[in-house]
Amino acid sequence: MEKKLTRRSMVTKMMQVGFITIASKAIGFFRQKLWVEYLGLGAIGDAFSSAYRIPSSLRKIFAEGALSASAVPTLVTVLKKDGKIQAGRVLSLILIFFQAVLLIGCIAVAFFAGHVMFFAAPGWQCADSEKCFLATKILRILIFYLPMVSASALIASVLQAAHLFSVPVMVQVLTNVFMVAELWVCLKLNAPVVVLAWCMLLNTVVLLGVSVGFYWYAGFAFGKPNAAAAISVRDVLWKFIPCAIGLGVTEINLFIDQQIASYLPDGSISLLNNTYAFTRVPLGIFAITFSTVLLPHFSRVVVYAPRRLSFYLLESTKFIWWVTVPISILMGSLSLKMFFTLFSSPHITALQGYQFSNLFNIFIISLFFLSLDKIVLNMFYALHETFLPVFATFISALLNTLMSVALMPYLGIQGIVLSTVLASIFKLGLCIWALKRKFGFVLYPKALGNFLVRTLVQFSILGALLYLSYDVLYFCIMQLPGRASYLLLFTMLYWFWVIPLCLVFAGIAYYTRRLFGIRMHFLD
Repeated sequence: MEKKLTRRSMVTKMMQVGFITIASKAIGFFRQKLWVEYLGLGAIGDAFSSAYRIPSSLRKIFAEGALSASAVPTLVTVLKKDGKIQAGRVLSLILIFFQAVLLIGCIAVAFFAGHVMFFAAPGWQCADSEKCFLATKILRILIFYLPMVSASALIASVLQAAHLFSVPVMVQVLTNVFMVAELWVCLKLNAPVVVLAWCMLLNTVVLLGVSVGFYWYAGFAFGKPNAAAAISVRDVLWKFIPCAIGLGVTEINLFIDQQIASYLPDGSISLLNNTYAFTRVPLGIFAITFSTVLLPHFSRVVVYAPRRLSFYLLESTKFIWWVTVPISILMGSLSLKMFFTLFSSPHITALQGYQFSNLFNIFIISLFFLSLDKIVLNMFYALHETFLPVFATFISALLNTLMSVALMPYLGIQGIVLSTVLASIFKLGLCIWALKRKFGFVLYPKALGNFLVRTLVQFSILGALLYLSYDVLYFCIMQLPGRASYLLLFTMLYWFWVIPLCLVFAGIAYYTRRLFGIRMHFLD
């Protein structure tokens, strides 16, 4: 019998997953540094990024995205009513069905890889493009990592339904550790990028074995499907199709961004994808932590107190605002410093550094909205409603495409990123409106407005003190001997004093929140 997830245990699980996720994203940040240094922001980087975008986008549908979101509520119900044996039978049938479909699809993509890349990057004129030829080779390798990642995500869904939230995130930590090691070796040996593609494929095989090991250790097993399992899988498929369409529209939207960017100079696609990748570091910490723990909880709340979801929407909004807004301001302020202290490479120019900073500053604005969007989508899934988020996503994608086409001639790649940010904000507003209109959600505008005012007062006071402290430390470091001053201000050592300073003020913000009248369900 599964244990009940109380409020205290829920917060504890969030902290556990949060710490592991932070470790994963910290390693992932270093991985991205090596990624940029190894691939650069030119033709080779464009080729690898474009090829990787295809299985990566499909992963978000057939792995941790739509498939997990549709499987978790069903697995929660099966586990609660019928136990681990039946949950294993359901998982076995899901694996058989989806992995067969994915394998057939991957073979088709590999066979027609050249045509796929022509469609993915029409601006390259693929028939005569070396970039397209390289991207085609990479795609034929990387596409087969999709079935492995999908199987790992399905196993993680069962563990998630049993409240074993940290195990799937630990697998992500291992993924980033392997990638860092492989990128470092490829960089030092100046290995062809195809070697990296093969290493990434091998990673997924190893990590699938690790996931299966955790699955067995947790007392689960694979079993012969029965009639009840078929009914459960039918329920998963019924939810998966609209979820896949919704997430598919989102990924198609990013895919269209890449198509448009292919008409821009070399390096534009790499800049675009790296901007998204670096923004996903803080996004992953909060979105993964919250959505991982709260989806099963929301599925239970819907059974006995569905109207309480309004309260969780308010408290989630408050918590995500309080955490992400200061991070967005800090990362935006330090984006140029981040690029030039972390990404030293002969393949990267100063102009690309300034371009990255501009793109990052635009996209980081959406951190709050994208994080909250994960929670809102989980509420729809818990309510077994999939059409409305699909509709909102489709409208948002259409808006994004139209704005990208309209703004790119005037703003270039910045117009593409700005369109993505505006479309994501529009989508979130549309989804919240749908929750209020169809499910009678109460939005508590007065309580939320009062909270926002109090947090802005806290942010202003602590932000001014942080800025003053930073300036004082910066001035003191400038007085050090030349070599020491240079290392602490213009290399990676810069972050050895900036990050601790920010963490000190994060602790001050936590312990002084009640002085400003700030109260949050997930912290109090």
